[in-house]
Amino acid sequence: MKEYDVSVVVLTYHPDKQKLMQTLASMIMQKDIKLQIVVSDDGSPVDYFDFLEFWFKEIGFEDYKMVKNLQNAGTVKNVRNGLSACDGQYVKLISPGDFLAYETVLSQWIMFLRNSDSKWSFADAMYYYVEDGVFTPTKSVANPQVISCYQKKNPGKCRKNYLFNSDICLGAATLCERDVLTEYIELIHEKVVFAEDNAYRVMVRDDIIPEYFEKNVICYEFGLGISTAKNDKWKELLGRDWEATISIMKERGTDVRKNNKLSKVMYRIKKKYFTRKTSLTYDKDYIDKIYDMSGKLEVNNAGN
Repeated sequence: MKEYDVSVVVLTYHPDKQKLMQTLASMIMQKDIKLQIVVSDDGSPVDYFDFLEFWFKEIGFEDYKMVKNLQNAGTVKNVRNGLSACDGQYVKLISPGDFLAYETVLSQWIMFLRNSDSKWSFADAMYYYVEDGVFTPTKSVANPQVISCYQKKNPGKCRKNYLFNSDICLGAATLCERDVLTEYIELIHEKVVFAEDNAYRVMVRDDIIPEYFEKNVICYEFGLGISTAKNDKWKELLGRDWEATISIMKERGTDVRKNNKLSKVMYRIKKKYFTRKTSLTYDKDYIDKIYDMSGKLEVNNAGN
């Protein structure tokens, strides 16, 4: 079995072909890293696997696997299926439309995590949207809001803030040891359907505290995904996942509803009036390369 530093799992369901290609282009452009790509599809009628087989062959990329749920089963089970195909020491989950932020994201991030005492890490993201074909950065509320406890290496405050103030990280901006993520996805997959990042809440409950990598690691498409789309149906479904995770943690001995009310009020005041926002900074030349690469591939392989 070939050894990889990281397996990047691209999670798809009814994927937009162009966005999928752009996301994959950001993987192919990564430098100084032994990388495996796993495309895991959750029962889409059209998954583009045949096209991707052709594309990987055309560009000479052999370190990939494609796996599929025969029926739509939800994001968590799709993650579980993708993890079963991973061979890397670390795993990065990503969805079509999101890009790694620059060419050495993974190599720098993994070096950082290997030099830490943690099993997983979160970082920052640059949010964007596309309007009239133009890539446009936009400011949003950063997750988590409180980062000082990570910077000061205070695990007790990190745990309290993450669990009791619900100040969680952006799931798309995480990197985790494969074995650890697999263990916690197995733990939640029968109760949590869509929000796979709830696995990190249970990790923190178990004192597996993340390291904060102080860089923008991903360009995150805002407004269309499950977590940022303003949709009452998704709000309800994600709420169910949130409550299911609370019950899992309670079974493990932690009732996160028992909280210091003053602490929670202070957190909400800080978030409202002293909001930490996402950055508008991004590498334009790199994004242009992604668009150029995916566009050329789309034209060159038209009809395949």
